[in-house]
Amino acid sequence: MKRAFPFVLALVVIVLLTALLRNALQPRTGDIDTMQRALERFETAQHMLRRDVISVRAGILQSYDPMEAEVGALHAALAPLDAIAQTAQNRSLIEALKASASRQQALTEGLRSDSALLRSSLTYFGTLSASNHIFDRTDVETGRLTGAMLRLALNTSPDAQALVDRRIADYAARPAKSARDRQARSQLLSHARLLRRLLPRTDARLAALLAEDNVQARAQLRAWVVQERGQAERRAQRYRYGLYGAAVALAMTLAALGVRLAVDMARLERRSAFERGLAEMSAEIVAARPEEAKARFDSGLARLALHVQADTAFLFGEGDYACARIWPKPYQAGEPDWAPAADALARLAQSRPDGVFRGVASWPWPEGEAALPRRAHLVAMALVNEQGDHCVLGFARFSGKVQIRDEDLGVMRLALDVLAGGVRRSRMEQQRSALEIRLQQASRTEAIGAFAGGIAHNFNNILSAIAGYVEMAASGPSIPPKIARYVGEIGLAVGRARRLVDQILLYGARSTPARQRVDLRALLEESVSLLGAAHGQAARFTIDVAGEDYRVLGDPSRLQQIVLNLASNAIQAMGGQGEVALKLRRRANRTPTEKASGVLLAGEYVVLSVEDHGVGMSAATRARVFEPFFTTRPEGNGLGLATTAETVRDLGGAVSVRSSLGKGSVFEVWLPDTGQAPEGSTPAPGRGETVLLLSDADRQCQDEEHIAVLGYEPVGFTEIERAIAALRAWPQRFDVMVARTDEPELATALRMAAPNLGLVLLSDARPRAGAPLRALAASLGHCRLVSGALTAADLAQVIAQTPPSA
Repeated sequence: MKRAFPFVLALVVIVLLTALLRNALQPRTGDIDTMQRALERFETAQHMLRRDVISVRAGILQSYDPMEAEVGALHAALAPLDAIAQTAQNRSLIEALKASASRQQALTEGLRSDSALLRSSLTYFGTLSASNHIFDRTDVETGRLTGAMLRLALNTSPDAQALVDRRIADYAARPAKSARDRQARSQLLSHARLLRRLLPRTDARLAALLAEDNVQARAQLRAWVVQERGQAERRAQRYRYGLYGAAVALAMTLAALGVRLAVDMARLERRSAFERGLAEMSAEIVAARPEEAKARFDSGLARLALHVQADTAFLFGEGDYACARIWPKPYQAGEPDWAPAADALARLAQSRPDGVFRGVASWPWPEGEAALPRRAHLVAMALVNEQGDHCVLGFARFSGKVQIRDEDLGVMRLALDVLAGGVRRSRMEQQRSALEIRLQQASRTEAIGAFAGGIAHNFNNILSAIAGYVEMAASGPSIPPKIARYVGEIGLAVGRARRLVDQILLYGARSTPARQRVDLRALLEESVSLLGAAHGQAARFTIDVAGEDYRVLGDPSRLQQIVLNLASNAIQAMGGQGEVALKLRRRANRTPTEKASGVLLAGEYVVLSVEDHGVGMSAATRARVFEPFFTTRPEGNGLGLATTAETVRDLGGAVSVRSSLGKGSVFEVWLPDTGQAPEGSTPAPGRGETVLLLSDADRQCQDEEHIAVLGYEPVGFTEIERAIAALRAWPQRFDVMVARTDEPELATALRMAAPNLGLVLLSDARPRAGAPLRALAASLGHCRLVSGALTAADLAQVIAQTPPSA
């Protein structure tokens, strides 16, 4: 949008200048010119009509067609005036002209008919009066009548009309000599009387037509045309002035933009040079050896001071940013008041809206023992980390002001970040040697734990086999009481050995405890009872389970330890008193999600939430809360939450944290949901269903016996090729597949060979190492993955919950 704005602005300016130019060069006088031309055409047609009428009356013009064309021209000239009248007065004047044109048309029509008749009568009268042979003898009265009629034709005055009337009367009174004379005299009198009527009427109509001229209306319309034309010219003149003003403004704007561009270019060059210097300073500080760090800091302060035209620059920090450097005179430990003054400047900078302090103050660091503090213009900015440690970068000038522009603040903050990072890196280098010793000790400890965990993990597999044989021996018929007692003692010894192995694996962080279906509702009630006894009446614990069955597959003791750890931490965060809310909910995770303790795969989960209203945690604390040995309490060991996260990860879940300082915390433990089952339900035994078992040679016999005891018919294979061949040869033979494997490729091959059979995967790998296999099992239809050692009841439950996929 910002890039398009200059083009839009340029387009607007071009359109504006074009409009001004067009209105300045071509005033809007279209309607005015139309009216003026119409009036001129009207007057021309009117004059030509009068000329032709007079010519017809005089006998010069013999055709009447020109008069018809001129009458049509009158109306045609007035036709376009209706659309451009603009005012009511103009419309009334135009209507008056139209009425005048209509009257002229009517008079013209009358003159046309009278003139035609008059011309015929005059012709016939002249012919009769000149034909003496039709009369018996020459008649003086005929001559007198002819002369009077000629006078009337030239002048239709009342005297001429009276003379014609007397001559007609005298001519009519004289008796005829013969029948021929009588007929001739009658015809002559008829034409004389017709001419007597036509000549005055024709002249009267001619006079009326010549008098029909609405001069006033035309004059008023012409006056309006002149007035409007003057206004249009004045308006055009204003547009010319506007065009001139726009040109001047545009020229000034371009000049200002040119100056601004030059200034910005100089500023950009200056800033670019400074940023290049800052990059060089950063590279020098990063590459500096520990013994070179102080010199690099002094060099960087010198560059910054020269850039802002300051007399001196200083860098001071506490905690992670612990440093004290000043240029041009390095700081000496014996000088007083350094820390309080720098701390005061940091607080002043933090109190400003832009994080920068500008002001005049006494320079607190004299250059010699006898020197007095001087007044200086100070500019300081501070950087504060999440622990509250601050680092201050400041400049001082004793004559004038430190030249830091607003656009330089971002670069200066970047310089402060570089210097503060260099300080922290220098301190980290100093601490690295000490950490190396601790890491060596931790490596030895980890090696011991890994060695113990590896032995315990293998020993746990042996215990699983012993436990399996104990279960099969205990389920056999007709066992003697003494043998049954021995078998029971062996089972108890195996249980104690498993607990011992769990302790060893917990130390080595490689535990794969035996799992069973655990009712979290009952577990919460039991845990709350223990917590109430441990923390007294000041601590209150509430349980919200929403009336559903919450059963998960896991170790009851370790699950209870999770509840006790989280609830105890919540009470401690509230100072030993307050209310802790424990809730259970079923929730679905649609896509793999990053939680605080790791990635949570898609699936159905039971969520245990523990909420308190204690002091809460900062973002930095939340980021490290599951790290081993990290604690914020002096009496803590930092293993409670780390063990909780590890246990939940082993179960295929994750832990999320929501917390803010002063508002409390909420821990959510996501455990995979194994499905709802009624209270006290037991796995249904098999009814002779055929199970395809794929296992290794060492475990095949044991696995077949486990499955046979459950009521299923196992068909064992140790090679994947033979198992797939059996599936393809007779797929209806098998009802479910059980494979002991840690390889995703083997599970995929089984699913492709039998897409419609349920699949149970038994994995000996740790849950974290088996994440790819868990992801594959979640993507395959009707596939269950179980990690660790299983009892016969657990295996029966898993097989029963894995029906064919249809």
